[in-house]
Amino acid sequence: MKSEVEKRHKLLVIGNGFDLYLGLPTKYSDFALFCNQDNWKIFYENCKSENQNGKVVFDWNNQQNIIDFALAIDYEKVQNDIEYMNENIKNCFLFNFLLEYGDISAWNNFEGILDKLCKQIQRYCDEVEGLPNINQNIKYMEADMIAAIRLLRFTKGCFNPEPAMVGNSKRANDFLKDRISECKAEFITCLKSQIDLFNKLFMIYLKLIEMVPYINFNILENITNDDLVVSFNYTTTVNKINNNIYNIHYIHSNIIYKDIITGISNEEVTKDFAPLIKSFQRDYHNTRDDISSTINYYKWIDKLKKNNEKFVVYVFGHSLSNIDYDVLRDIFNNDNIIEYNIYFNKEESKNKLVDNFKEIMHINSLNGINIKFINVNNCPKLFVNY
Repeated sequence: MKSEVEKRHKLLVIGNGFDLYLGLPTKYSDFALFCNQDNWKIFYENCKSENQNGKVVFDWNNQQNIIDFALAIDYEKVQNDIEYMNENIKNCFLFNFLLEYGDISAWNNFEGILDKLCKQIQRYCDEVEGLPNINQNIKYMEADMIAAIRLLRFTKGCFNPEPAMVGNSKRANDFLKDRISECKAEFITCLKSQIDLFNKLFMIYLKLIEMVPYINFNILENITNDDLVVSFNYTTTVNKINNNIYNIHYIHSNIIYKDIITGISNEEVTKDFAPLIKSFQRDYHNTRDDISSTINYYKWIDKLKKNNEKFVVYVFGHSLSNIDYDVLRDIFNNDNIIEYNIYFNKEESKNKLVDNFKEIMHINSLNGINIKFINVNNCPKLFVNY
C-alpha cells in the first residue's frame, strides 16, 4: 500500500477553452455578437413567449438559433436580469469601444486591451513633463494611448485637448499638464464603472446559457473527489458535468456570486490603478463576509502547498497568458507537483503554451521538467496518465 506521502492526485487547471470544447458560446466576441442591436432585439422579443425545450444551437450568426435560445429560457425565473440587460446594454460604452478597438474573441485579448490602455495612461502621465508641446505629443503619441483617450471621450469626454490647441502650443501644453492628474483619476473611475457594468451584463448572459441543457457527456469522468480543480471561468460547468467534484476553486469567482474578477495585471502601474488590478480584487473578495470560503484564494493556495500529497497537473483550455501569471506562478511553483500535462488543439497554440510556461516558471528550457504537451484532438480519454 502506498503511504500518504506517495499518494498522487490530479490538479486540473481549466480556462475558457474548456467551455468552448463543450460547444458553449463563452468568448467575449460571442457575447458581443449576441448583444448587437439586431440580435438582442430578436432575443428580447421572443424570450417572453411560452418556454419550449427544443434543441439550441449556440451560433449567434443565425437568427433562428437566437429565437430557439429565447424560447428555451424560463423568462419568469430571470425576468429582472433580462430587463436589466435590456435597459443597460446601451449604457455600456466599454462594450462598443472594445468592438472598435480590437479582437476580443479570447479572454486574455479582452483583459490585454484593458491592461495596455492603463499602462499607456500611466506611462503618459509619467512622461508628460518632458513633452515639448501638445502638437508634438499628439503627432507621435502611441496608438494605445490614442485609444485610451478615445475611451475617455467615449464615456464622459473628461479629457479633450482639442479646444486648448486653438491658439499657441504653450497654452495647449499648459492645459495638458493641468489636466493630466485629473485625467488619470477620471480614466480609472470611468473604466472601473464600465468594467463593473460590462461584468454584470456578461454574467447575465452566462446565466442564460446555463439555463439551457447542453451537456450530454462527462468530460470529467476521470476526475474524482480526491482531485483538485481550479477554474479561471465564471461558468459553473464543472459542477454541471460532475456534481461529485467538491474540491473546486473558482479563481475569479463565478455566476453564483455577486461579483466576479476582471481587470489588469499589477505590473507597470501605480497604486492609483488598484481597483482595476486583479490581485487587489482577489484580496477584496477574501475579506468579504458574504463570499463563501470556496473562493478564498490564499487559503486554497496554502492548502495546496502544505499538503503532503503529490499532484499531476492537467491544464485544459487556458492559454497561460501573462494576464494570469501571478496566479499560475502560485500554483505551478510547488514542490508537490511531479508532472505537467498541457492540452492544445493547434500547433501554433502549442508553441505559445511552451513559451508562456517557461516565462511563468522563469526558465529558459524545459530540460529537467516532467511535462507533456498533448493534442486534445488525438487523445480518446482526457485527464489520464499517458
